[in-house]
Amino acid sequence: MGKINFFVFFYFTVLTTTAQKPVHYWSFDGRNIFSDTITGQKVINQTDIRKVIKVNGVLNFGLAPSSLDNLLPFNLFRSVPVLNDFTLEFAFKSSQFTFLVFPKQNFRLNFSLNNLYISYTVSRNNKVSKERWDIPLVGSGITSYNNLADNQWHHLALVARKSGSFEIWIDGKTDSLFKKAFPSFDNWVIDGADGFRLDGAIDELAFYASALSRDLIQQHALELKKGQHYSFLVNSAMISQKEKISHRESYIMDEKEFAPGYPNYTVQATDQLKAFPLPRYASGISMPRNFPWMDITYLHRELPGDGGKGFGKVDPQKAVQLTAELANNWNYYIELPTLRIDSATAQKRYESPTDVFSSLIDYANRHPQIQVATVLMQVQNKPAHAGFNQPSPYVTSKKLADKYYLQDKSGKPIVYSNKKWLSPFTSTDIVRKDGLTSAFYINQLAKHLTRKIDMINENGEWFGHKWPQQLLEQSPEVVSFLKKRGMDYDRFSGWMQNQFDSVYRTSILQNVPWSNVAFTFYNVSAYNSAYWPEYRERIRTNSLFKESPRSTPAFYPARPDNWRVASGPSNGYGTVAEGRKKEMALGIKFFAPFISAGWSLEENNIRPAQWLGLLKSMVMLGADFFHVGYFNVTGKTGWLDGKGPNDPRGYIYQAAMPAYAQAIASQVWDFLDKGMLLQDSLSKEKLMPFAFAASSSNHLVLVRKLGKRYLIYGTVQPNSNYKDNAALEALTSINLEGKKISFNIRRQGSMYVFDLSGVQPVFYQIDGWHQYEHPYYWDKPYSIEAEVSLLLTNDQRIRVVTNCNKKDINNFSNFTTHIILPKGEHFSIPVFLRAAGNYVISIRSRVPANNITLEITFGNEKKRVGISGSEWTITETDITISSSNIQKPASVNIMAVDGTVEIDWIKLKTNNK
Repeated sequence: MGKINFFVFFYFTVLTTTAQKPVHYWSFDGRNIFSDTITGQKVINQTDIRKVIKVNGVLNFGLAPSSLDNLLPFNLFRSVPVLNDFTLEFAFKSSQFTFLVFPKQNFRLNFSLNNLYISYTVSRNNKVSKERWDIPLVGSGITSYNNLADNQWHHLALVARKSGSFEIWIDGKTDSLFKKAFPSFDNWVIDGADGFRLDGAIDELAFYASALSRDLIQQHALELKKGQHYSFLVNSAMISQKEKISHRESYIMDEKEFAPGYPNYTVQATDQLKAFPLPRYASGISMPRNFPWMDITYLHRELPGDGGKGFGKVDPQKAVQLTAELANNWNYYIELPTLRIDSATAQKRYESPTDVFSSLIDYANRHPQIQVATVLMQVQNKPAHAGFNQPSPYVTSKKLADKYYLQDKSGKPIVYSNKKWLSPFTSTDIVRKDGLTSAFYINQLAKHLTRKIDMINENGEWFGHKWPQQLLEQSPEVVSFLKKRGMDYDRFSGWMQNQFDSVYRTSILQNVPWSNVAFTFYNVSAYNSAYWPEYRERIRTNSLFKESPRSTPAFYPARPDNWRVASGPSNGYGTVAEGRKKEMALGIKFFAPFISAGWSLEENNIRPAQWLGLLKSMVMLGADFFHVGYFNVTGKTGWLDGKGPNDPRGYIYQAAMPAYAQAIASQVWDFLDKGMLLQDSLSKEKLMPFAFAASSSNHLVLVRKLGKRYLIYGTVQPNSNYKDNAALEALTSINLEGKKISFNIRRQGSMYVFDLSGVQPVFYQIDGWHQYEHPYYWDKPYSIEAEVSLLLTNDQRIRVVTNCNKKDINNFSNFTTHIILPKGEHFSIPVFLRAAGNYVISIRSRVPANNITLEITFGNEKKRVGISGSEWTITETDITISSSNIQKPASVNIMAVDGTVEIDWIKLKTNNK
């Protein structure tokens, strides 16, 4: 019995102390950091030492290539004569890396933007099979690229089994997404050397000719966290210390990022807008109104009850209420839909009391001070309505006389891609008829108006892209024109599109009963130059605004992961910025993009905070107003939910975010009008012009400079709507003209002014009151930083001071900026409120010496409060705001009566007493 007990004890001890030793292990520490601690094998020859850099590692030192093009050879696979199971384990700090076999590349582990994949080659039943496993990194936690490319060290273990499976562990965790089973095979086909190519650093690299156990993988992750090298014997004491490991990340969305009641919405669209905090436009700055492209005939419809599907009822009064809210509080034009129907039917519908048109017309007529806009769609015109002998648009017809088409040497119409192509030399009268058709539609509306339409937008989806050079070369007339004008085919496409558009626009504006009507086309821009016509020939296609041109690119990223560049026609930041760079070189200071956060199911659309953060990037690029779109469109199977258009309650936030961004633009107008966008020479983002090299790959940071002042913008961008996909707020650092500065940025965007014009640097945030949640959940008390109130009122008399890290004056991770109000001086606080009533005003302040008195004036009411103490304190007093002062904005005046006071911020909240 004793022997049996001893055997059991011995067997148990062996199990709990099993070792798995690696074939190779580089800790990159010690006397020779390039040597394998197991075999002595060196990473790199002495002659190629310049290709690598010793860097700070997860422990002591790590290794990084001196260039992304340099490959670090390790030759792991060659050390194992017969490869069955294996494990590759290492720590990385990089936004992208590749472990590959070369030259044939029959094994590859690749980590890059939003993706991790393994391509591998095996022999199965005497057949070589090349296979690939793709893992989208758009989840949460370890399944989010943003959390792995965050400029921090992470531990990764790839376990491969010949029986047919892969398993990936990151930071001691795995997930069902990181496990793959595939058919067993005879052997791996791996032939060649191997190594790493990466944009960053590696440390603690180990390779095993076995499948490393879960216990050791988690132990190693914990050891690195504790600052220890790998040990290769399972440590039972450490097992008890292991954190609870989740085998699947939590894939949930934050209900606070969606409209109230999500997914069964409980608050109607107009009521939501009325509950949102108002945008804060600076006084004295006139911003153009935003163009409503959200279709009021859909937007106003209210589905009854919680949730709901299908079509809400048409309600003329609801349409007017929503229009009034957008026009009065969110800086939109009044949207008057132009009907593309015959005259008799248009007359009936414009006058029908049960339709929205007559009510909207009446509201527009009663409010001539509010500008009106309408939308045209050339490709949906029916010229027969206007008396022409043509049932569909002339520009899309293939049955016109031959003279209207581009012709070849024989005088016959060129047929290219199975269609004929209009000639810009002979078809202007045809285009004019389409313009007259659109003018006819507008004039049916004009019969019911007692005021003008101020702006027209043409959807502009006819033609659009450049015509192929192979087509144009077949036209002797085009070739002759190019030779005479000294043009290439790219410029000709731009000239031709401007020719068509100008004739169409002029035909409309000369035949409507008003003058000085602004006119824009969709997608007139310098971006995507391989697709769109040359912009320098189209600069005057759109009307001038404030006597300067505007480009109109489409900023439709559509989904969270597409914010960077583009996916097909859905353009992200980088694509628009590429166009803006060219436009600025042509002297185009401002632009008016078409924008949408998506028009799919709300779970797929960009959420409010991410969208606001991205719209602020458009402001940094020079956007001073927006064409705000939402498109209720059907797919191949009908409406997206199978029952009707999307519920406006879910997407009404898309009407608010542009106004918040535009209001910020008004506050920093001098930077946009007179400042310069800076380029960062350290940035590796070749497809994202103006983006600075920041602390993480999903930190989008832009900077404008005006004299010795900088406007700094940053946002933390997620790549999905899952919680914990990316930080809501993060500290980032950039190199600003030789100075490293650090500051916090948020998902909703953070806009700072960095002022070096005085003796001491001043740093303050403009948009600190913006929150990450859906705006329905933003804080109701009105709060404003004292220094921002000076910005809003253009008050330059009062001194502003920043207190920050004394050891690092450019580290603004924790700072306080306040104003110093001398005795007898005063300043005004603009207050954007919706309701009159009794309020409590709170002031955070301190006094350098003695006690002082503040006098607070609002209208005819004056209050005096005492301030004492050299520490920051909050002082409160009651104040009454009358209805006559609402939405102007109201102005609260604060004066230091008998001494100097320092003021940080001011808040107003309803006095519930």
